Amino acid sequence: MKQDEIVDAASQAFWAKVAELCPTAKTGDFPPLNTHMWDNACNDAVRIWMDQNVPKAGATVEAKFRHFELHIDDMVVTNPTRSSCGRFNVSPEAYGFTIIGTGGGCTAWCLDIEICGVKHYVYLTNGDLGHDGKLVDMGVYTEDGDMIWYCEDIDDLPLPR
Repeated sequence: MKQDEIVDAASQAFWAKVAELCPTAKTGDFPPLNTHMWDNACNDAVRIWMDQNVPKAGATVEAKFRHFELHIDDMVVTNPTRSSCGRFNVSPEAYGFTIIGTGGGCTAWCLDIEICGVKHYVYLTNGDLGHDGKLVDMGVYTEDGDMIWYCEDIDDLPLPR
């Protein structure tokens, strides 16, 4: 089950229980701005709960704001173009990335991962800025192509802790 489906089902169950416990309520109205804030809070809560409780298999990613960790076996990698200690340049191939075509003759390094049991992709590309061949863009995307995390210059990522 996808996260948005879990959030929808949990939210419906919550409001059904509120209505049950407040039988004198005449409507179930809730202001639009508060609905938006509620939806965001529920999504955050389910994401955090799933991160803490749903087992991760194989390569996974922790993507929060500008922090990025790639967990492969017993290694923690923060920049897939650097060694796990952060001191040496390596090919992303060392971490399981493969080159894929992205259209128009362009390519990207790609790694299939799972986040809470849902397939995602990590893409590394030189984007529009990398005419020198330097990898600069990295993003984590859902299977549907929605971006959930992005960094324009992977050299700005923090070194391993």
